Amino acid sequence: MRTVVYSTGIALSSIRLQDCDLNSVADFIRLYTGKFDRWSSPKFLAGESYGTTRAAGLAEVLLKQGIYLNGITLISSVLNFETISFNPGNELPYILYLPTYKAAPGVYSPPAKSRAD
Repeated sequence: MRTVVYSTGIALSSIRLQDCDLNSVADFIRLYTGKFDRWSSPKFLAGESYGTTRAAGLAEVLLKQGIYLNGITLISSVLNFETISFNPGNELPYILYLPTYKAAPGVYSPPAKSRAD
């Protein structure tokens, strides 16, 4: 677990910071929904890239508060971070990136000049 230390000397774990962030966004949604009487309105979340894990976490926090969602859209989702971590001993990203590495030169290279015989 990574620890964040502030100039005041107070150390907070990144997990606690994430929980605080998710709770504050969930509180905003709950307060907004109540203030503007939008309880019967459909509620959707969208998360892009690393925001997909945040959207999933927020959905769980909202559910615990009794706020039900009509849907979640995960755009360019990273559901397993091992698939993008090029670390020693982790060969999975190399295998998964290979088709893209193979196709990229054909898409982004200029067409080959033909030889006139």
